[in-house]
Amino acid sequence: KRVYDCEIMVNDLSMPIHPVCLCGATLIPMRNTQCYGNAYAFVICDVCDERVLDVKDVYHCPKQRHPVHPLGYDVCIKCAREHNERFKRYHAVIIQSLSEKSDNIACQDAVSLQALFAALNYHEIVVLKGKAANKE
Repeated sequence: KRVYDCEIMVNDLSMPIHPVCLCGATLIPMRNTQCYGNAYAFVICDVCDERVLDVKDVYHCPKQRHPVHPLGYDVCIKCAREHNERFKRYHAVIIQSLSEKSDNIACQDAVSLQALFAALNYHEIVVLKGKAANKE
């Protein structure tokens, strides 16, 4: 089964599923010649800096020009396979059931865990506190 009529296969486990861009958008598979409105005959992979020539598939950021990547963001198939883990989304839920004012060290860990997950580029970090943490 093809995705977006590209060579990227849905059941190919070496390819990232819904890969994430540096800006947080989901990269979409498309032909390199269509990434910027057919304005260019090639794109440059932002991972390996190689030109993607001819009519090839790439992962492309739909936000195109963004403060994080002002010239657009594209990833070739080879780099998407080799760096699959880099493009995955990670989510964390931290449940802090005790008061932050408590002397219990576990209560203070939520702040440390949140900072750790942010440093590891987790895309969504939710800290449940108070009543939300104690619901069954």
